[in-house]
Amino acid sequence: MSIIVFSRPIRSGKTGSLLQWSKQQHNVQGFLMPDVEGKRHLHDIGSGESHLIECEDPTHSPEALQQIGRFYFYAEMFRKANKKLVDWVTQEPEWLVLDELGKLELLHQGFYDALPTLIAAASAPQYTGKLVLVIREGLYEDAIQYFKIPVHQRVQEWNP
Repeated sequence: MSIIVFSRPIRSGKTGSLLQWSKQQHNVQGFLMPDVEGKRHLHDIGSGESHLIECEDPTHSPEALQQIGRFYFYAEMFRKANKKLVDWVTQEPEWLVLDELGKLELLHQGFYDALPTLIAAASAPQYTGKLVLVIREGLYEDAIQYFKIPVHQRVQEWNP
């Protein structure tokens, strides 16, 4: 099975579980979005680099932002991340992780642009890697239907 959906409630340790696991792996690409000191960061699993993606002062930001609820994120960082995800899926790493498919993506923001390519590639019979999509429990059904995610394995504990 090429698509694994890791789904648990909000703030239940999904990102932390994947972060710890990814440190022990060799052929993993993708992005995690951990909270660091109360602010969301974009963590590139392959390079280990993390960058602040949550805007701390949206009223004075010269950059384009994407908003969901009380959170504001830098649109340009998502644009670059989407490009990287599409590039990575063609390289077929053993694991490709996307944390998370959430409310932004349902509004055609965040990682939305890369999702059709990722899902189509991982659904192809010849795809050799595994696509891991993190979806919070409360959005699972909506996200599966909206993005037409085909046959997949849903897990609530990360222990591949």
